[in-house]
Amino acid sequence: MKRKVLLVGLILAMTLTMVLPAMAMAAKPPTPPITSGEIIGITEGNVLQAGNSDRWLVRDRDIVIDFGSGAFLEGYYFLTYHTNVAVDVENEILQAGNMQGFVRQLLGHDTETGEPILSDKTLNVRGAISPAVKWNEFLPDFEFDINPGGSPIYVDVNIYVIHVEGKWTAVKGGVGNGTFNGDIYVLIVEDDHDYPFLPYDLDGHVLAVVPNESPFFLESYIELYN
Repeated sequence: MKRKVLLVGLILAMTLTMVLPAMAMAAKPPTPPITSGEIIGITEGNVLQAGNSDRWLVRDRDIVIDFGSGAFLEGYYFLTYHTNVAVDVENEILQAGNMQGFVRQLLGHDTETGEPILSDKTLNVRGAISPAVKWNEFLPDFEFDINPGGSPIYVDVNIYVIHVEGKWTAVKGGVGNGTFNGDIYVLIVEDDHDYPFLPYDLDGHVLAVVPNESPFFLESYIELYN
């Protein structure tokens, strides 16, 4: 009987030895990001249609990020990227594609041209843009002035959320590598008009980031991990 009890105790001890580490691993909290920033703007970039297809070449589009007073990145940064995205409004496949580019700090603006002055410190990024998902499916449409500085031209827009993720590598002025991900709430027009003073038909294209002071408190963000 004593031997049987010892045997049962040994089996129990071995079982706990295997189970407890697994439980501990399962309960381990997720790794926090090394830095996170608020996305406060997105530029038009250089947009060209890829032949007669429903895909568009987007070059030199900037995502403007405020990293605040973070330890890894601090201040305002530009994530400048290039991509080839699908814009198929009928099938609700918008902005999906691979992306590549770099992240550099905004130091100021040229006093003559107004162009941004960016630092030499560079992070290369490679990743993917998931198809945009309509956020305000059950809310009224919004109007957006597509001709700021001139006679207002308002078009109906909707709020979409675009998810980006991928890998970053420090290539100049720093060391390290890791992953990134984020969500961007943007205004996308659903309008079949062709406006001659713009370089493309607006249908299905990003116009602007939803302002964080909007009544919906939608905060666009990006996070970097080791």
